[in-house]
Amino acid sequence: MNQNESTTGESDFTALAQELRAISREVSSFDQKEIAYSKLSEAGRLFGLGLAVAFRDVFNLDNAESIAGADAVGLPAEFFERVRKRRFSLKSDSRVWTTRLPYATCLSVDSRRDPLDQDEKFVNQQLMDLGVENLLVIPLHQPMGTVGYIGWGGSVDLKVLSNIADKLSPELLDFGYRFMTHMQAVEAKDPIDASIPHLTLQELKCLKLVANGLSFAEVSEEVGISTTTVRYHIDNCRTKFNAASATHCVALAVPFGLLGTVDRRKEALSE
Repeated sequence: MNQNESTTGESDFTALAQELRAISREVSSFDQKEIAYSKLSEAGRLFGLGLAVAFRDVFNLDNAESIAGADAVGLPAEFFERVRKRRFSLKSDSRVWTTRLPYATCLSVDSRRDPLDQDEKFVNQQLMDLGVENLLVIPLHQPMGTVGYIGWGGSVDLKVLSNIADKLSPELLDFGYRFMTHMQAVEAKDPIDASIPHLTLQELKCLKLVANGLSFAEVSEEVGISTTTVRYHIDNCRTKFNAASATHCVALAVPFGLLGTVDRRKEALSE
């Protein structure tokens, strides 16, 4: 994709979605002996972002994970130690733990709040040296209040990244949860609750729209499938959650962070 353009055609998004799905499938079948940082980086390069980092829990960053991440992305271990020490993923952008959808944000090089301290200056300088100006972030809300973090950074225009976060939200979330499941399986610590059902992308899209107030007919028009197929996907979701109704299914899915932000009435989500 062209990093200098502020818009991306629908055909480009379709191609990006297909490539990201393919990488997601590869993550799910990756060797469980090591974390698939190569796949994390490969996904970031789809959007022209060269830096890739992931944490299992932004509230509890452990040293072993930090060092492994530093080796994988070319950052010094001290960078991750200072991130862990200062909890920058929480301090610098509260959306990490307040939102449930992918989003884009800029690197806070200078701040209108309190002056940057030495740790913040060090972290920012390390990122700037790698050409990072903006970030594409996937917050991953999990059981027991855990919030995982996947972030890609580079010099791609912020509007472009915001558009990607909006248009490819289902694919990004699918990748994020697959990568986090893989990451936790390798680390063999605090694995994701096995009771979380795995929804297909189409099931996830349909349930998201229903959660935001759309009827089956409206979901059908938005997603481009028949009403019967919408009902089939929602029934599958109900079965996976052992839910009595679509409403019950939504209520069970929301705490796991699978549906992002649920509004009283939301415009149809983009593909």
